[in-house]
Amino acid sequence: MLSAGLMDLAENAKDLASIIGSRLGMPCAERFSLVESSAEVGLAKTYISREQALEKGNFHIVIEEEKDALFIVGSSLLGILQDRHFKHVVDTLKQKIHDGIEVKFMLTHPLFADFRAAQEGRNRTEIGGEIVKSLRIIADLVGSDRGLVTVYLYRGTPTCFGILAKDRMLLNPYPYGRQAYESPCFEFDRQTPAYNLYRQAHFQTQFGGKIERFELSEESISRLEGQIDEFSRKVEEFESSFKPMNKSFTELSNKANAADS
Repeated sequence: MLSAGLMDLAENAKDLASIIGSRLGMPCAERFSLVESSAEVGLAKTYISREQALEKGNFHIVIEEEKDALFIVGSSLLGILQDRHFKHVVDTLKQKIHDGIEVKFMLTHPLFADFRAAQEGRNRTEIGGEIVKSLRIIADLVGSDRGLVTVYLYRGTPTCFGILAKDRMLLNPYPYGRQAYESPCFEFDRQTPAYNLYRQAHFQTQFGGKIERFELSEESISRLEGQIDEFSRKVEEFESSFKPMNKSFTELSNKANAADS
């Protein structure tokens, strides 16, 4: 019954509620509410980290069995393309491309990477360099099958790492102060509220065509790499322009607090 319950939350909600409740020490009513609400939104499974989510036997099976298309959204994709713990995922993606499966990637544009460097305790240009390295890895995965792979560079800071397949979706939200691959992941079933929302608004829209495709060539990658230092200086200048404004805001806030006390 437990195995069946894990496969179908709605059908076996009461059984799962009893198991979850016994582990968490929750009252019976709260146990059922937890499982029922998870089933309604389409939550199929949770993972403590991306490494656990993409282990063989977990969401990695979804990638292996995909026969249509895959869409991967991230920041630098450091925590999937450049981490030895995910070599099996990279190998599977390479095989998928070789088998004629379409794969799309969306990464943060290096121009915007430094906006989150300080909050994550990273050096300037570091994340931009990771993005360039990931682009080269993708180019190597593709080989001569360029028509099967599309790459987008999003001009904004990331909100959620994700992998979209035909029947399942993996979401990994970005915390403000650390990399996403160290935080929990959530797997959702197809044709459920969460799956449909993120499929349309996070993966497939490309924001009305405003995100241009990146030409996956060494010439384009090298040109982007050569602009990273300039991007970093522009971000530093932009952030410096806000310092007087931040000081004024702090002074006003302190005066308001003093008036209230």
